[in-house]
Amino acid sequence: MVTVANYGEQRLLQDGSVAVQFDFRGSSADEMPTEYGGDKVDNGSTYLCVDAGHAGELFTFDFTEHIWNEVK
Repeated sequence: MVTVANYGEQRLLQDGSVAVQFDFRGSSADEMPTEYGGDKVDNGSTYLCVDAGHAGELFTFDFTEHIWNEVK
C-alpha cells in the first residue's frame, strides 16, 4: 500500500492541472504513482521502499520523462 509521507509544494500547469511535490512510502511491489488524488506527481518527488529486501531503496520522479529513477 502506497502512503503519502509529505504533500508538498503545488504548481499550476499550463493545462490547468496541478503538480504536487510528494514523498511516498510503499512496497517495491506497489505501482509507483504518477498521479495521486487527482494531482500529477511533480519533478523531484520521492518514493521510499519499506519492504524486506528492498528497504531503503529510493526513487525520484522525472516529470519531463514521466518515470521513476532509482537513486544509487
